[in-house]
Amino acid sequence: MAPIISKEEAEELLAPFGGLEAALEGLRAVEANRQYLEAHREELEQQYADEWIGMLNQRVVAHGTDPEQVRQAVVDAGGDPHSVFLEHLTTDEQVWLL
Repeated sequence: MAPIISKEEAEELLAPFGGLEAALEGLRAVEANRQYLEAHREELEQQYADEWIGMLNQRVVAHGTDPEQVRQAVVDAGGDPHSVFLEHLTTDEQVWLL
């Protein structure tokens, strides 16, 4: 089990990323985007088949085949560069070997 750190230690660790509250807000934004994606996955897969999408505030703000370009477009639209939400949408079955 990983050791638990104090709030002060978390603040120091996360200072380069805007601090603890900014990190928590980023996690909340990622979760909201994930929930939106799951609720609209079928529609989004049809609209953006085999593309990367970038989301900001539960909206697709960028899409394309190059994930770095999509990430940069989300940042340019006002997204936090440390917590950009990207997803590759495909209708192909994917198999993961772990």
